[in-house]
Amino acid sequence: MGAGHKIISCPDVPNNEGSFHPVTVIAPENCLLNCSLDAPVAAKHMMGHFASECVSLSLKEILPDQAIAEGANTVWNIQAGGEWPDGKKFMLVSMMAGGMGARKHKDGLSAVTFPSGTKGTPVEIVESLSPLIFKRKELRPDSGGPGKYRGGLGQEVHLGIRSNAPWYFTSMFDRIDNPPQGINGGLSGAGGDSYLDDGTPFEPKGKYQISQDKTLIMQIPGAGGYGNPFERDPKQVLDDVRNGYVSMEQAKNVYGVSIDPTAWTIDVKATTNLRANTG
Repeated sequence: MGAGHKIISCPDVPNNEGSFHPVTVIAPENCLLNCSLDAPVAAKHMMGHFASECVSLSLKEILPDQAIAEGANTVWNIQAGGEWPDGKKFMLVSMMAGGMGARKHKDGLSAVTFPSGTKGTPVEIVESLSPLIFKRKELRPDSGGPGKYRGGLGQEVHLGIRSNAPWYFTSMFDRIDNPPQGINGGLSGAGGDSYLDDGTPFEPKGKYQISQDKTLIMQIPGAGGYGNPFERDPKQVLDDVRNGYVSMEQAKNVYGVSIDPTAWTIDVKATTNLRANTG
């Protein structure tokens, strides 16, 4: 919670004990932030991220220029286990991240664990310490919330195993039903989802067994945008399309920017008409 206060009020001051002396946290016993000894706390890191965001958004009324749109605000952790091809057991935890909310003058960062800054687990580490294999790990197009400044993108991850035995994973996911919201006219980012390649869905919290011939698909959330999407510089939209961050359809239908798919240039007349008629 102190992190949310510091990000908004004094982001340039290095972390130190004095930064948090003015902050007092009052949390009643047995609530989410002050639970009893026997309460399940396996995903406590998620609550820490959301608590910081609650604080930062509450301060936007007095420090509006420093407000940040909602982000994925959660590390998508999986605790996985099973067997190597030779029967030896394995277990590991892998961390993956979604998008950071857009700011007044900047797009949000993609695939980061804001505000904690925890690093994601590299593919090479997971594949060397376990028989798990990443079949795909890439940014999710259109997952960043549209705005004058775009929210950071989430990821799409396809995870399987090179073994003859099933494996299990414990999901610690969020932002499924409540995607990150934009602010000051910005739109929401894409929510998350998890399912098998045959369409079988998973709950965001739980422990599941996966057959060795199936692939786990994780759609990690993006983040909210800042400001009206029609105020975004068309050249920035074109760059986003070229980079694969935004689709042609979203560029036209949400940002009001028409792009020639052959020349990869902005159709200025069509863009002017789109923004005049639907802005």
